[in-house]
Amino acid sequence: MSKFVRVTADYVAIIVGLAAMVSNILLPNSEFGYVSIAVQENICLLTSVVAGLLGVIYICYALYLWVLKPKFDWHLINGHFLRKVSVLVLLTPSLITTPFLIYNEYAATSDSFSIEEVMREDSSNNEVDAQPSLYWAFYAHFMDPGNQSMATTHRGRGFVSLISIVGVFLLNGLLVTSIIGWIDSRKSKWLKGEVSYQRFLRLKSHYIIIGGNDIVASIVEQIFKNDKSRPYILIQTTRDVESFRRELFSTLTDEQQEHIMIYYGSRISDKDIEDLIVAKAKEVYILGEDARNDDVESYHDTMNMECLNLICDSVKQSATWQTQEHRLVCRVMFEYQTTFSVFQYYDLDNNINKYIDFRPFNYYDMWAQNIFINREIEAQKIRDAFAAGGYMPLEGAEGISSSSDSYVHLFVVGMSRMGVALAIEAAQLAHYPNYTSSSKRRTRVTFIDKNAKTESEFFMGRFKDLFQLSHWRYGAIADDATLTWSEHSPSGFDHLGGDFLDVEWEFLDGGVEHGTVQRYILDAAQPNAKLTIAICLSESNSALAAALYLDRQIYASDSVLQVLVYNRFGNAVVKAMESARKLSPYMNKLRPFGLPKSCFNARCLGHSERIGRAIGDRYAEIKQRYIEPAKERVQQVDTQVAYKGKSKVANRWSNIYNGNTMWTKLRSIGYVDGDLTPEEVEVLAKVEHNRWNIEQLLMNFRPLSREELEGVKSRKLDKECLKGEMAHLNICSNECLDLLADVDVAAKAYDKGLTELLPQIYKNYTKESK
Repeated sequence: MSKFVRVTADYVAIIVGLAAMVSNILLPNSEFGYVSIAVQENICLLTSVVAGLLGVIYICYALYLWVLKPKFDWHLINGHFLRKVSVLVLLTPSLITTPFLIYNEYAATSDSFSIEEVMREDSSNNEVDAQPSLYWAFYAHFMDPGNQSMATTHRGRGFVSLISIVGVFLLNGLLVTSIIGWIDSRKSKWLKGEVSYQRFLRLKSHYIIIGGNDIVASIVEQIFKNDKSRPYILIQTTRDVESFRRELFSTLTDEQQEHIMIYYGSRISDKDIEDLIVAKAKEVYILGEDARNDDVESYHDTMNMECLNLICDSVKQSATWQTQEHRLVCRVMFEYQTTFSVFQYYDLDNNINKYIDFRPFNYYDMWAQNIFINREIEAQKIRDAFAAGGYMPLEGAEGISSSSDSYVHLFVVGMSRMGVALAIEAAQLAHYPNYTSSSKRRTRVTFIDKNAKTESEFFMGRFKDLFQLSHWRYGAIADDATLTWSEHSPSGFDHLGGDFLDVEWEFLDGGVEHGTVQRYILDAAQPNAKLTIAICLSESNSALAAALYLDRQIYASDSVLQVLVYNRFGNAVVKAMESARKLSPYMNKLRPFGLPKSCFNARCLGHSERIGRAIGDRYAEIKQRYIEPAKERVQQVDTQVAYKGKSKVANRWSNIYNGNTMWTKLRSIGYVDGDLTPEEVEVLAKVEHNRWNIEQLLMNFRPLSREELEGVKSRKLDKECLKGEMAHLNICSNECLDLLADVDVAAKAYDKGLTELLPQIYKNYTKESK
């Protein structure tokens, strides 16, 4: 029920209650001679009956809300209690007298006993017209029990006593003291998050969000948007509940607020987790608290995993869960990318996997996907979306074809968590067909940071095997304001095909405000370059200043597609950027990103997961089509020893990352409809292997050493056993894959098979997204 309807209903009830009271006080009256007494009596009866029916409706609605405890409390706190009391006081006399009035109408036409006779009967034998009306008699005794002496008959005293007791109970007792006291206590507990709804939650499926993080509002809005069943959402937090509720409710409608329950509790307390009734949850989001306001949140990721274990224990102990076949979906947010990456290639304990469908995510990684993954293949739609405030793909609207001379160059200003996430996402996505014909068309990622020396050592230390195989260089500004570079080129990997990665890296020590740095950016804006500049400084104001003070020629260059400005806290930066775009046409390339309310995109996340599952489901089909002809040899090799291969979760993430590049691949060949040609399959299969190489290295898999490769070829080592040691046979060049056919017939089959299936997967996605 909308707020307008509720308020209107209250005022209508007040008007009807007043009409019933006034009509029964003034009518029937012979002074209104132009209206007959019979008509006046009918008016009294009608207003009393309508008021009585409204009273019944209000009581029924109150009982309905009482059953739905969260709604009842929300109405109790936000429903203008004084107005509700006025309604109750005005409607109660009509509610009580209406049955008797209707009975008296029946008694008037029969020999039945009339209650009005009892109420009007006394020892003085006064005229009937001198007696008060039935409604007024009820109202007088209801409001003031001191009028009981007016009833002189035994039956009249009985009815008067009953009415007076009800009046004392409702007006002088329950409403004035008990109800108001109970409401004050309930309101205080509700505001503090101490009201529990365990009985209600055991009967009603609900979503659970654990932690008062700044992306809660985004997730709540996504749930309401995608689940049309008007779900209830339970939020647990250790923040001040009253301020958190005020912050959250500022973005929600009244109807959505009614379906929100907020508990005060800790995510690492087993008692507080039990209160959430997780076994009845549709999904659980473990977010943790905002690290800015809580020093304990330095252990954010550890506490989230401990919370996951408690949820698993609670699910296992639930009797209702034993009858359910599905696992509880738990989306766990990791603040640190190193922790997040660990859970992308390690399976959880089987005791947890049995009950929990574990789906980790990272705030910065999700924003990187929101920016760089464009789920359109038509160039005009991409341009239109960008003009409307969206983001441009790294390669632009048209894509990069096999014959193109273009290449992608991403500048990341600030090696913050967001900056690193954007760089990693670009390395996952930016793979194009033209690299297969010229190694000079590598995707380039350039970090610009005043502390680049230290940050680059951390970054390269995290991905040692990637940087051993990569081209990278470190640049510093000399005293004469020139850039000096120290470079690294991969060597000693000829057994893997030599120099085969299509992404290279740069680390530039300096601030983007430095003229030498800006000249380097301007020099990089060559006609065949596709530049994206991402300002990822931690301070929003500093990020905006850095973007606004870029050389105007940088904005004017056709090679610069967009300038991204990181802004996580507040809308001031966004408003300032909108003003800048109005002042200068060059500033139309400015795009803010990072706001929590736009971070979590359940629809796109769901599409990525479904596409990843679709790709995973195709492996059996590919195996039958490409590998079965060599089945005997494969079995001979694979059954030599019992092995431990890649984890299931690593395969799942590999499929998701593969699916995320579907649109980039299709744009690169100008795909419109139909199946791919053999030539297109061959080209995109090579692109897929280049992408897969980077993906595996970013997941900390390593290539085989020369000795290990010889051992696999001679059948002394098993390639699947090596996967358990985070080593993969197929991390090598496309040309080297042909040489591995004797020991791995699937080396190129999966790349080719999955590429052939892209149109079918794309068509299924298009149908789902409509």
